[in-house]
Amino acid sequence: MSALDLEGTVARDDFGGPVLMLRTAGGQTWQLEGDVPPSLIGRRVRVRGAEAEAQFGFAMVGPVIAVQRIEALD
Repeated sequence: MSALDLEGTVARDDFGGPVLMLRTAGGQTWQLEGDVPPSLIGRRVRVRGAEAEAQFGFAMVGPVIAVQRIEALD
């Protein structure tokens, strides 16, 4: 697994889940796996984690990032 530092907005996807995901300013979407407080939904955050190699989650919103740390930016 490769380490990542990403910034974006946390969103909830109920279509294939519910799952939490990160939408970056560049339009990329990542499925968040791990401890993400619901209070961060709709907020800009910085996520540190590791990409799960060749894995897509059940919701298929994008690659999966295993969250090691998440902090609000706003």
